[in-house]
Amino acid sequence: MKLDDRPLVVSVWGSLGAEHLNHCMPDFLRRVTEHDDWYVLHAIGSWGYTWVRDEIKAAGVDLAKHPNIDVRDYIYDMPTVMAAADLVLCRGGAATAAELAVMGKPAIIVPSPNVAENHQEKNARALEAKGGVEVILDRDVTGALLYERARAILSDPVRLQKMSDAIRSVAQPDALDRIYRCVRDAAGV
Repeated sequence: MKLDDRPLVVSVWGSLGAEHLNHCMPDFLRRVTEHDDWYVLHAIGSWGYTWVRDEIKAAGVDLAKHPNIDVRDYIYDMPTVMAAADLVLCRGGAATAAELAVMGKPAIIVPSPNVAENHQEKNARALEAKGGVEVILDRDVTGALLYERARAILSDPVRLQKMSDAIRSVAQPDALDRIYRCVRDAAGV
């Protein structure tokens, strides 16, 4: 995918993908093709690679005619891709939340409902309270809603920058050093 000045939306729902969200993406991508004013990199996850591509085709999206849409099983160059992203569509795990914050990447987070103590929604809501992300619950998400929210964010550069600044404000880039000092101090070293 060769990029120009159009925004890049990265859609990644975890290394195995997320079935419900992957069912939403064909409609989302169909809507993207109506304007083709963004790049979209969608990582399906290895288990759904064939059927998701079939659903994308059934939704009327011919990927060969839309080089601005890249559908992959997995993103092997995630640091580079995330650095280039303008908006990320993702789940709300702790590692993802930390990566978004350190990189200052605005996101639409759809927390997994299938996690202990609903921790992904708690992570997402904390970032939402700071203004860095929007949250859509899994039970409410559709391709249309995801697209509308993404379009609203990307069409407002001031809002996009405020979200980036807000999420970056919660970053803890020195977390490893802080943990090390705590462990060292607890050990009396």
